[in-house]
Amino acid sequence: FREVDHIRLQPENDALAPILLDNVTILGKVVGLYRNHI
Repeated sequence: FREVDHIRLQPENDALAPILLDNVTILGKVVGLYRNHI
């Protein structure tokens, strides 16, 4: 989430704390997931 002076990464899991960052660069996005299960 964009806030006044930082970016907040808010986990869906309530047991984890938010991560606050000053600079963020988005390198790409996930469009699929491959799982190799036997």
